[in-house]
Amino acid sequence: MPTATQERSDSSRIVELDGLRGIAVWGVLVWHLISIPCIGSDNQILREIGATLRIGRTGVDLFFLLSGFLIGGILLANREAPNYFSVFYARRAFRIAPIYYLLVIPVLLNAAGLISFNILGTGVIPAWTYAFYLQNFWMAAHETYGGLWLNVTWSLAIEEQFYLVAPLIIRFTPVQFMPALCLTGAAIAMIGRPFAYFYTGSHYASYMLAPLRMDSLLLGILVAYLVKNHRDQTFRLFDRYNFFLRILLPGVFLYLLISVRWNNDIHMMTWGHSFLTIFFAWILLWLLRNRATSKAGLFRLPPLTGSGQISYGMYLYHPIVMYFCMKLLHTSNCLNSPRDLLMVVFAILGSISVSWLSFRFFEAPMLGLAHRWRYRTPHFTTI
Repeated sequence: MPTATQERSDSSRIVELDGLRGIAVWGVLVWHLISIPCIGSDNQILREIGATLRIGRTGVDLFFLLSGFLIGGILLANREAPNYFSVFYARRAFRIAPIYYLLVIPVLLNAAGLISFNILGTGVIPAWTYAFYLQNFWMAAHETYGGLWLNVTWSLAIEEQFYLVAPLIIRFTPVQFMPALCLTGAAIAMIGRPFAYFYTGSHYASYMLAPLRMDSLLLGILVAYLVKNHRDQTFRLFDRYNFFLRILLPGVFLYLLISVRWNNDIHMMTWGHSFLTIFFAWILLWLLRNRATSKAGLFRLPPLTGSGQISYGMYLYHPIVMYFCMKLLHTSNCLNSPRDLLMVVFAILGSISVSWLSFRFFEAPMLGLAHRWRYRTPHFTTI
């Protein structure tokens, strides 16, 4: 799912956004590779640490906001281009499809009986749904993440469904109506999420269905619109109220962290994800306001920017790498021994290594092909 930044040319790249994406992907890896093994430990202290580190799951919300901002910015800048649709979808295909289908094709072959490996099983989720980015609907209906091989791809499905409709919305919506449309769609998601949670009795529909997660994506587009079309006014308002926001938003985020620590779904599904959308939008605006200054130095640290550049691979590969590390060391997904700790270390290092190799020798050449598709109107880089 973390895929949008690499589509931008080097001249228009905002390096701090790579750092922000790096924070998001490390949040997810901490959640899956450290928090969950700690929670499964027999040691009470490790269980407490694991429960606290569950906050890493919020990295997914940050990914959605960044995708909305980056893709929205590209589409808004080129909405009048005569080859608007063809260039957008061609670039998306070259960026997302190669490593995604590298993982999906073995699953389809396994389902067809041409190969046989347990790890490629999808449980009750039909294998064909992964080929069309529809798996999140079945996951929500059956209340499962499916097989381990592709269990994180529900969020990628949401983004692909967003990419299907976002170009249409931005192309045909009059620019002056864009804020109202984004805010209305976000409000629908924020209201619909708790309704779905109480109606179904579980978090899966609220968590996995695109209409109920579109608030982050739409607010990302809204930020792109404001910075592109009303930059000075937006930053003046931000500066005026930033002092109060610096007190209020982090305080509520701390409370949310405590709620996530206790795995309280009712908080996340009623107001938590909605708040995270606003909180991360505030961080994004702050970063855009202070980019290229010493205040944003954290987001330019090479470990974070480097992780941001390979974040798509890190997100997709890490469950698979962890599985093979567990098989190699004959461990379980519970942190109870030095060997279990070694498995966690190997899984982290392996995820980074595989993702770097994938980006260097597979994804980067695909990006080169993607950049052969160019919009015919000037590409403005005001954000």
